[in-house]
Amino acid sequence: MFRDFRWAQIPKHGTAGNKFSVAGLRRWRRGNTVSCSKRRRWEMRVRLAIICLVLVGLASAAAEPKPVNASRTRQVLVLTSHGRGLPWAYRLISAVQASLLGSGVPTNVEVHVMHTRTGAPDDAEFDRRGPEHAREIRALGVDVIVAIGEDAYWFVSKFRPRYFADAPVIFSGISMTTAKAAAKLPKSTVISMDWNMKRDIELIRRLWPSVRHVVFVYDNTSDGRAMAADARALAAEFPKLKFEYLNGLNADELLARIRRLPRDSVLVPLAFTVDRSGKTLAAEEAVKMMADASPVPVIALWGFELDDDATGGLILDEKEYGKHVAQTALEVASGADVGKVSVDKSGLTRRLFDHRELEHAGVSEGDLPPGSTVVHTPPSVVAEHRAFVLAVLSAIVFLTGVVAMLIIDAVRRKKAARERIEIERRALDQMRRFYRETILSVTGGKLEMCDPMELEPLLATSEMRAAVGEPNDVPVARNAVRDYIVAKGLDGAALDEFVVGVGEAMNNAVKHAPDGVVCAGTQRGEVWVAVSDDGSGIDSLLLPRVALQPGFTTKGSLGMGYTIMLDVADRVLLATDEQGTTVVLVKNLASPAS
Repeated sequence: MFRDFRWAQIPKHGTAGNKFSVAGLRRWRRGNTVSCSKRRRWEMRVRLAIICLVLVGLASAAAEPKPVNASRTRQVLVLTSHGRGLPWAYRLISAVQASLLGSGVPTNVEVHVMHTRTGAPDDAEFDRRGPEHAREIRALGVDVIVAIGEDAYWFVSKFRPRYFADAPVIFSGISMTTAKAAAKLPKSTVISMDWNMKRDIELIRRLWPSVRHVVFVYDNTSDGRAMAADARALAAEFPKLKFEYLNGLNADELLARIRRLPRDSVLVPLAFTVDRSGKTLAAEEAVKMMADASPVPVIALWGFELDDDATGGLILDEKEYGKHVAQTALEVASGADVGKVSVDKSGLTRRLFDHRELEHAGVSEGDLPPGSTVVHTPPSVVAEHRAFVLAVLSAIVFLTGVVAMLIIDAVRRKKAARERIEIERRALDQMRRFYRETILSVTGGKLEMCDPMELEPLLATSEMRAAVGEPNDVPVARNAVRDYIVAKGLDGAALDEFVVGVGEAMNNAVKHAPDGVVCAGTQRGEVWVAVSDDGSGIDSLLLPRVALQPGFTTKGSLGMGYTIMLDVADRVLLATDEQGTTVVLVKNLASPAS
């Protein structure tokens, strides 16, 4: 298949007639045979190279791990030295089980409790029962083992090489010292509790700078001794602090020692579930009796201790820790290399403090490190009466909304009223201007509509004044006006006619208003008489008829008043509004009629 097919050009060795000779043909065949042999050798080499490459690829594919069957049930063994009676162990084991069973991956979880945590280690018992337990584990054929606690670590490290060497192991719930040793074992990983005692000591120095003694309480169980070893390893890093250890005491002796602690001390209960006499104590009971007897702050390591009067500290979250352990176990059970699986330890510990104990220890919440959480805080007034406060706030918000809507509506109405009044005023001004121009044009310039303010300068120059509040006042005022006009030089028929017109104006004032005033004066060769009243004025719609239509009246009279006034006066000025009406009759003193 790798041959290069080409047409061979056969040389012509014949005569001029292009005939082939036998000798020439033989020479050509020998040369072509040599060329084909070389070609075959190269083809064999290429074929061998390809075969080698194929074999290498097949070997690599066979060496790769086969994908795990997603439907296969994973077998997980939880091996713990802690019984379910310990609260933190119960929460940890429960969190591991819940996370594995709730992962959505088919998983079978076996929990084996060694029951060694309730007393001091018994090496003889350990060696006697260990092989039997190891054979049971081997028979289970588990995919991964989750070992929780110090004794579980020692069991696995001792019996695993012989009985279940191929089972990967995840160590958890062990001290920092033990974790370093466990990390060296083959096919295993460690999920430490992220419990760093150094950070607890630094926290003590921050919150209580005057502390000089740090007192650790522990028992002779594996966990107690391992945690005490972690504490001793830190003594050299804090030379200004004196580390003291209370161990090998019964409960009464321990409480007596705690009551005598100096004020510059802090108590750190590591583990105390078995006293010297062999009496077993629940973890909550032990912590509470130590906290009640202690005159100094008590540093908590586990979450349940905050419910037993401990002050607080860097608390391990057992549930979150259990989730991390379960996640790692599931990855290993699904085929991941236990030595290479990544372990996320973030969020396993939190700074938790009891508000009541902080007050007792003289520490304010403002002194706590950032990110600290304070529990058992007394409810504020708002929190205590939350329902009532919410109801009041809801009512206030509702009423505020209603008031706001009413205010907005009132503002809108007021604005609309102002706009309406402005529109009406403009319409009235336009109508008056129209009437003024129309009446002035119809009367030949004799009747002029004016604004009341336009007449004020004229009225201010009056030289005589008389009141016309009743009909009986009209003759008296008319005679006074006549005398004034005569004195100004008007006489004869013009005088009599003008006085008649003034009398009509007075009669109108008396009819339409309770109080009227008559005043007179002169300007630029003219005499004028003004009659004012404080009535309601002349309706704008009736004004043209009142002024121009003879016989029109609103009071049952003859309706000839304005007709007569226009006949006898040279000009008539009329100003009317809702505050009253003023009529000014003007007569030229040099009138030909005079």
